[in-house]
Amino acid sequence: MLYKGSLLLIIAFLIIYILTLQKKVRKLQEERFVELQTTRDGNLERQIFNMSKEGKTRIQIIKFVREETSLDVVNARLYVNPILD
Repeated sequence: MLYKGSLLLIIAFLIIYILTLQKKVRKLQEERFVELQTTRDGNLERQIFNMSKEGKTRIQIIKFVREETSLDVVNARLYVNPILD
């Protein structure tokens, strides 16, 4: 019985730890998005524009931006759309 109790305690701790880490990751992604919006990386914007001219789809461009910036899908899309519109 003591074993089950300690196991449940460890699982609860790990769940809380994972949720805390997810929150930190989201915060870092938001900060990165704000940083990109305020500094306007000209090189990245040029690459996005050139990819569009080459016929790449928005999905491919958003995937590229995610790889380059570590943004999540939503923020990468929010970054790409104004450049392409």
